[in-house]
Amino acid sequence: MQIPPAAKAGLLRAAAVANATFKAFMLHNALRAADDGLEQAGRSVRSECCTQIILDLLDNPPEPKSCLAGVLSPHDSLARASYP
Repeated sequence: MQIPPAAKAGLLRAAAVANATFKAFMLHNALRAADDGLEQAGRSVRSECCTQIILDLLDNPPEPKSCLAGVLSPHDSLARASYP
C-alpha cells in the first residue's frame, strides 16, 4: 500500500506516541476499524430485517389466539361504543 508522505509522517508520529512500531500501530488500528465496520454492518442488516418484520406484522397482524380473544372482547365492545 502506498501512503502519501505527509500521511505516513502523521502515522509514524502517532505510532511513536502509542509506543508501537509502525506495523503494529497500523495493524492494531486496521483490525479495530474492521471490527467496528463489521459490527455496524451486522447491526444494519439485523435492523433492516427486524424493521421489515415489524412493518409486515403491523400491516398483516396475526389473528389473536383464543385465550386473547376473550380478553380483547370487552375492549372491542367499549371501543365500538365510544367511536361509532
